[in-house]
Amino acid sequence: MTRSVRMGIDVGGTHTKAVALDNDTHEIIGKVQVKTSHDHPKGVAADVVESFQQCMDENGIAPEDVVFVAHSTTQATNALVEGDVAKVGVIGMSKGGIEGFL
Repeated sequence: MTRSVRMGIDVGGTHTKAVALDNDTHEIIGKVQVKTSHDHPKGVAADVVESFQQCMDENGIAPEDVVFVAHSTTQATNALVEGDVAKVGVIGMSKGGIEGFL
């Protein structure tokens, strides 16, 4: 039988932290912190992925065990304020006429 694990991740200005909790007992079963990178091409999102993977690897957590992931909303604020965002493109399409104008 597999265990159910909840993961929480917080992006900070200096470190990105991940913590794993047993979903049934609420016991902390693992935690890691990685240095927040401010020059990665994928922005601070790369640190979220790294901390998540490292927490699973160091604590023997299988991907199928993770039933919930909570992510700090300060990532968006930190990323926008500090410019740690990946470049994206937006393509708009329409049929033309008034829809295209709007």
